[in-house]
Amino acid sequence: MILFQLSKRLILLAGAVMIWNQVHAQTMELTLDEAIALGKLKSFEAFRAKNSFLSSALDYQTSLRLLFPKATLSVTPSNYSRSIEEQWDSNDQQYRPYEVQSLTSSGRISLTQYVAKTGGTVTMTSSLYRYKTFKEQGDDYLAYISNPVTLSYSQNLTGVNTFKWRIRMDSVSYRQARKQYLEDVENTKIKTINLFFNLLNAEMSCKIAELNKSNADTLFFFGKKKLDIGAISRDNYLKLQLRKVNAGISLESCLLALDEARLAMNNFLELPRETQIRCQTPSQIPDFVVSAADALLKAFDNNPDMAALENKLLMAERSVKMAKANRFSANFSATVGLNQNQEKLTDAYRDLKNQESLSLTLSIPLVDWGDTRRAITQAELNRELAEESARKERDAISLQVINLVNGFNIKYKQVAAAAQADSIAQVTYQVVQQQFMLGKASVLEVNSSYTDMQNAQNSYLNSLSNFWVQLYSIRRLCLYDFEIGADLEADFDKIIETYE
Repeated sequence: MILFQLSKRLILLAGAVMIWNQVHAQTMELTLDEAIALGKLKSFEAFRAKNSFLSSALDYQTSLRLLFPKATLSVTPSNYSRSIEEQWDSNDQQYRPYEVQSLTSSGRISLTQYVAKTGGTVTMTSSLYRYKTFKEQGDDYLAYISNPVTLSYSQNLTGVNTFKWRIRMDSVSYRQARKQYLEDVENTKIKTINLFFNLLNAEMSCKIAELNKSNADTLFFFGKKKLDIGAISRDNYLKLQLRKVNAGISLESCLLALDEARLAMNNFLELPRETQIRCQTPSQIPDFVVSAADALLKAFDNNPDMAALENKLLMAERSVKMAKANRFSANFSATVGLNQNQEKLTDAYRDLKNQESLSLTLSIPLVDWGDTRRAITQAELNRELAEESARKERDAISLQVINLVNGFNIKYKQVAAAAQADSIAQVTYQVVQQQFMLGKASVLEVNSSYTDMQNAQNSYLNSLSNFWVQLYSIRRLCLYDFEIGADLEADFDKIIETYE
């Protein structure tokens, strides 16, 4: 089944590419499947869908990069300072102001790693600091302070692990972006279907108008002869003349509507404006029934709105935890390393001394006038609102799925009935035309049969268009192909690789 689906997609894509390469011929015979494939390949909507997905993919990759260690180099090549400082004068036994100049240089390289499980940070650094002073009174001073290696760890003991929450929420957001891309593709297909049937309807209307114009001319010709021999009243003759004039006006209007529909289709498919597209009426439609229960399950599993609801609930839950964690705070940090302070650079890395530090900091609000309690209550209320909103959103999606499925399951019979009515109306129109020329039908009956034929044609094309729009609307809502029984998919890795 999956191989069949893949083969079908490849055939449609190959057909779309062949059509694109043959545009120079300026005339295109286009089936509905080919139009859908070409819209997915060339339309601006398809480009926008890819661009939006890639933006979300880059955000997700940035989030994942937090799992990797970060290396940073900080350098201060030169820092000059000149100031007046008080220094002890041993001769006068008092402090006197002296001018002091200093020139410092420093370099530091650090490697930082976040710890996902705890939310803490591990940092390893290596630094060198050069300090030289030029004194007005006394000897100059030069020192090298080295920290060859320092390892530190810092941890918030009471707060929320923001790193863990971000990874979790960004993962849901990326899953939503993947599903949103699939939904956008289905939206592009639906727009292609609407434009296709608008153009097809305009083409059929022009054919009917041309036929009506030809028949009106013929009937007017015979009516004039009948008037000459007294076989028709002048009133009926004038009606035939009026019908002839109206047929010409109707044909011009149909040709204008055809040009507008064709330009809209060319613009959507990124084709030259002069391209003459000729749409082929779909000869067959798939005959299958969609289970409302299955559609609901697929909608809840696949619809991007469900992922968005999950993210909103996660945000609300995180806010509650953060509000509760802010009742008091405790931070822990520890550092171990080696250092040295010498006048020579080489000596600064000899006989290194141990360096250790340990810190535990507590912050407890004694009087906050109920701010913490109010913050917790507000977060809990927001969470309840988010949960209720999610429930209502699920109900709305359920209702939409059920309405679409119920409507789709009767569309096949409606299309078949409309096709039969269209065939009957066309035959009836031809019969009435013949009967009028034989004097067995009135002008009123001719006009009525033409109106019936036009309405039947429009009804058939509308029912056909509604069938395909309804089918792809269910696909868009559930991200599932019920015809072959498989989830809608896309090669996301290939999309990302294309733009890297």
